[in-house]
Amino acid sequence: MKKLYRFLALALTFTFLFVTSAYSAPTYNLQQSIFTPNKTTGFKDNLSYEPDQVIIKFKDNSPASQKAVVMKKLSLKKLEKLGNTNAEVVETPKGKMKNVIGKLKSSKDVEYAVPNYRFQPAGISSDTLFPRQWALENTGQQIVDNFTGSFVSGTDNIDINAPSAWDSLSSPQEVLVGVLDTGIDINHPDLQDNIWVNPGEIPGDGIDNDKNGYVDDIYGWNFADNNNEVFDHSNPFADGHGTTVSGVIAANTDNNFGIAGVAPNAKIVCLKFIGADGEGSLSDAIRALDYARQQGIKVINASWGSYFPERSSDPEYYAAELKPLAKAILDSKALFIAAAGNEGENLDTLPEAGYQYFPAAFKCPNLISVAAVDNCGYLCNNENIWASNFGEKTVDLAAPGHNVLSTVTVGDYFGAAVEGIRGNSRTACWGFGLQDIAGSGNRTDLVKRELQFLCPRWNAETGKKAPKILLVDDDNSEASYPECSRYWTETLDELGINYHEYLVPSNTGNGPTAKKMKKYDLVIWQTGRNYETSPQLTINDVQNLTTYIEKGGNLLLSGENAISGNEVWAAEMLQTQKITEGLPCYDLTGLSGTTYEGFHCIMDGSDLGAPPIFHDLYCPTNPGTAMSGLTYKFAYISGTSIAAPHVAGTAALLFGQKPNLSLASARNIILKSARPLPDLAGKVSTGGILDAHAALTSLK
Repeated sequence: MKKLYRFLALALTFTFLFVTSAYSAPTYNLQQSIFTPNKTTGFKDNLSYEPDQVIIKFKDNSPASQKAVVMKKLSLKKLEKLGNTNAEVVETPKGKMKNVIGKLKSSKDVEYAVPNYRFQPAGISSDTLFPRQWALENTGQQIVDNFTGSFVSGTDNIDINAPSAWDSLSSPQEVLVGVLDTGIDINHPDLQDNIWVNPGEIPGDGIDNDKNGYVDDIYGWNFADNNNEVFDHSNPFADGHGTTVSGVIAANTDNNFGIAGVAPNAKIVCLKFIGADGEGSLSDAIRALDYARQQGIKVINASWGSYFPERSSDPEYYAAELKPLAKAILDSKALFIAAAGNEGENLDTLPEAGYQYFPAAFKCPNLISVAAVDNCGYLCNNENIWASNFGEKTVDLAAPGHNVLSTVTVGDYFGAAVEGIRGNSRTACWGFGLQDIAGSGNRTDLVKRELQFLCPRWNAETGKKAPKILLVDDDNSEASYPECSRYWTETLDELGINYHEYLVPSNTGNGPTAKKMKKYDLVIWQTGRNYETSPQLTINDVQNLTTYIEKGGNLLLSGENAISGNEVWAAEMLQTQKITEGLPCYDLTGLSGTTYEGFHCIMDGSDLGAPPIFHDLYCPTNPGTAMSGLTYKFAYISGTSIAAPHVAGTAALLFGQKPNLSLASARNIILKSARPLPDLAGKVSTGGILDAHAALTSLK
């Protein structure tokens, strides 16, 4: 029998290393911090920089001849100019970077010289998932808590008051919001209509039509790789963080699909400076900010940062070392929204320990630093998993940042289900169970679509040539959640299809024999919710299913961990490669050109009364005869990374309503209109949570 129903907190750190086998698909690392932020183990380990690279700016009155003397004397090689900032990146002799920086700082001709540091990510409408968006409108509704694997109720009105803000809008103008982050899935169905398209460029002609120094910068620019590829289709996980941030700001609102973004008037400009390794360089951030200024971007979201150490020999270390970034932020002419970080640190007192978190701790007049609160109005604090940074003198206000719904991307190659054809047999493998789908209509629709693939002779309208089905109930459990098989029986009854049930005995764990299965056109084998470490399918089950499939039988295998322990067999017989498990995604979206095209549903176990946390992610092992059909497009995300874009979206609403609003006025309005919360007193300067409606009302 299964062990008692339980959840493994470790699975929620979401540092996925994808499994491989003899039938291995490409291996990827699902970027940390997309779903849940991880606490850093030490500030010193967090700080990194490009080896042998220095960002240098000579004083404006320094003659060119003297610059050349300094460069030659120190054997410096110019690598690139950082836009119009008059700063440049130079290469030092190998291993001499620190020595060179010291000499440059002592030069009367140099304004600043710093390492090329690297930064890391800090994550009523018709939209179908809007009722789950407590951050926009909190009615006390239940949401999934990834950390406990349960439904939790919120507190009424702990939100940013978005619907009232939208109601107060009067023909807002379009506002450009730069997402300075990883790349963005510009083809995400809930984002694609709100991605900026450069009107000054002709796509694909290889010419810098607008003469801004960037060729075919149609949607922005990839500063990490210095090209116009703002989304990596070969490794979509690398660009998950920017996709998530963008969803909070500008997901398509009132489109009968997915979620609603804070700012329906926002257009997202992709400023990709964090690469596939999960880090972004200081020089790339500076170039991106310069580009943002050129394009007239009004708001920049920065859901990233790093801890920088203090040097006893340099009391002005913070200002000196990060002056290039601070100056670039100031020169961007945009309202800069920065995530406060996820280590539970008091940024007011952190310098006493020799560190500070930037860019959130900068005192730039155009910067707002953002902490995170949960759906009950408390500063986020999940003990050893993650906690929001704070500081009454350093952090400005808070915004929703715990279990917030937003857009995610796993690409079209990876998904929640794989369908395959093997000779005369057809198979389908789901990384979830039917009990996870909310709504009987959605369950019926999904099963109907699947049966039409598995049994193409069946006429769903007339019922003719209906398949003979054996429904295998491999969910004989003493666990605390309800029996899952009834979701299948109710759905098949609704479709008017006869079936026979087979209950797997708890004493042997073996399912039906190949001889028994041979009598049926289709075997539906559902495993319910399996949290066992041992394989769900026994050795006998695998042998019998192999025989059945090789002789022309059709199989639908469903349930979390259904193929665990039998991955090699599944890769060969079901053409299904498990990529990872524990994905906290709670929707299903059908991919174009598949059995599931046009299908969309919520998948949070709300009908069962127990949310799953072990959905499996699959990919086909043989794309010629198998394909993914269902994928994940939305998930619950946590961290100050996901709190900051609520403020960025609100800023876009303000500028859309009053385009000539100054940066100082916009910042002042957002902070003064924050709604006080008891738990935030003494933790952020405003003592409150963002209130989009109050901010807009302040304009009148």
